Amino acid sequence: MASWLGSRVLGEKAAYVFLSAYRGFALVVATFQIFFVGYFQFFALHNWILLSVVGAYTLFKISLPLRPYRRTLFTHADFIFDLTLCASLPPLTGGLHSPFLLYCLCPILTSALFFPRKTTFSIVGIPVLSFVGSQLALYPSSPAMGFYPLQLSLGLLGTIIVASFLIAWLPYLMNINASQTLRRQAILGERSRLSREIHDGVAQSLGIVRWKTELLQKTIASRKMSQALSQAAEIKGLIEEAQQEVREAVDELRTSAEGKQGFVPTLAHYATEFTKSYGIRCELHVADGQVNLPLPAELELLSIAREALSNVRRHSAASRVEVTFESKKDWVEMTIRDNGIGFNTQAGFQGHGLAVMEERALSLGGELAITTGMGQGTEVKVKLPVPET
Repeated sequence: MASWLGSRVLGEKAAYVFLSAYRGFALVVATFQIFFVGYFQFFALHNWILLSVVGAYTLFKISLPLRPYRRTLFTHADFIFDLTLCASLPPLTGGLHSPFLLYCLCPILTSALFFPRKTTFSIVGIPVLSFVGSQLALYPSSPAMGFYPLQLSLGLLGTIIVASFLIAWLPYLMNINASQTLRRQAILGERSRLSREIHDGVAQSLGIVRWKTELLQKTIASRKMSQALSQAAEIKGLIEEAQQEVREAVDELRTSAEGKQGFVPTLAHYATEFTKSYGIRCELHVADGQVNLPLPAELELLSIAREALSNVRRHSAASRVEVTFESKKDWVEMTIRDNGIGFNTQAGFQGHGLAVMEERALSLGGELAITTGMGQGTEVKVKLPVPET
């Protein structure tokens, strides 16, 4: 099953391929008009230089989808250059008579596929203003123009404006905007995670509480009060555990919603609260190095840490747990090691929490390894690649 992060990368690559195909088609249309429709007659030397620049830039953009996926400051600078170039084409090549009309819509389509809606409709105004300004500057209204040329010019301008807003609007209407797709996948993934945690955590705890309560009723009916008190204490412990699970889920949702404190400070907060709440000494060691993980990767890594610490609390009978985080240029590694009782990996035990941690690591293109043995404690190590962001 492909991860949501992998789907995001593949979807954005496909969008870049589509944009490159559209850009290449627009350049072919412009070239055909220049050489076979007669636009070359109106081209001065600077127009030929501009055509060469547009051609070289188009070849560069078409080659991008064939390279590894990257999102850097250069990518944003490239978009600003693209927008500036396309906005300058109408006044330099004949206004609405320019052969680059289709090409000028490239940044609008790029924004519509990758940016939020408000940003896209703000960007639409730049090419539209370029169309209107170039038309007014190059072909001012005068009686010599006649009624029909002016009507034709206004009709073409209206068509270009409508087409610009349609191109900006359709990706959102068809739900193919990358940012909307990412948000939708994140919401579905979070719902799936919550349903699993409720089913395997709180729901099972409540089921056991119900069963224990029925036993308590029978014990009270038989007047075995000392046994009833013991069962009541067990029920109280189960309820407290269920409350703690709900509290952990709420805390994780709050962390996912805010996501502004930073990975290491949040991890340190987890370690401190774990020590205070459960009396198990939790030490955090952060090696030298800086890492710029995307927010979804940070949240998944924090979820793995929370799940591993929860397993230590529930099953390890440990008195000490050590969390180590190390970052390098191309990868990060987090290790959670306890001094508990461990478990036998040959016994075929596969807890749901372990499977969830492995699924989270794989969804980020990483790997998770568990080293343990009876009486040897448990070590959970997750290693993730660092994307160039």
